[in-house]
Amino acid sequence: MSFPVPLPPHLEHAAEQLGIHMADISEAFTRGSGHGGQKVNKTNNCVELTHRPTGISVRVHEQREQHRNRQLAYQMLIQHIIDKHASEEQQKRHEVFVQKLERRRRKPSSQKSVLLDKRLHGALKRNRKNKGLVGEEGFA
Repeated sequence: MSFPVPLPPHLEHAAEQLGIHMADISEAFTRGSGHGGQKVNKTNNCVELTHRPTGISVRVHEQREQHRNRQLAYQMLIQHIIDKHASEEQQKRHEVFVQKLERRRRKPSSQKSVLLDKRLHGALKRNRKNKGLVGEEGFA
């Protein structure tokens, strides 16, 4: 798999591992905006890349030359795809962890503790109810 611009080795390796293909990336060159005067107005040096499978889009107009912006755009696009893949992996690991927690049975000591707390809370509510009735009779 070869990209049209030279990339750092770690990004090329990551792109290969994630299966990023050039056929999945659409590339467009447009006129940039901002500072630069006549040079900006007459050259298409702004690069827009879109990775169709993920929908990630990058627009770069940081340099005056198109080839530099193109190189930066590919670097940014691959980095965004890496970040998205990492967050998806983290989400999957979290879901597996939560499922394990939900399936796990409580230890007997924890069960006793929960039942004790319920019993105490119920007694507290019953005491409040009884006190309210006594107070009403006293005012009558």
